Amino acid sequence: MELDGLRFLIDPVFSDYASPINGVGPKRFHSPPIRLTDLPHIDAVLISIDHYDHLDMHTIQYLASECTRFLVPLGVGAHLDEWDVPKTQITELD
Repeated sequence: MELDGLRFLIDPVFSDYASPINGVGPKRFHSPPIRLTDLPHIDAVLISIDHYDHLDMHTIQYLASECTRFLVPLGVGAHLDEWDVPKTQITELD
């Protein structure tokens, strides 16, 4: 989503499986419309819930390495912290 010149991703999942373990769990029906590495700069990621089909560790870690900000519900920041996302990039909202 682009709004006033800012780009947002909502619940991005670019992995082949919605699971914390690669190769296990529900498999994607289709490939993502763009490769993760081909995304333009993303200003912020909005995460709605901490379910695997909304919160993909590999996608989050890649976007964190690109200095993307994360807007997440209370408690979800702990997952990102465990995945080494810098605290300065995480905003928890109630």
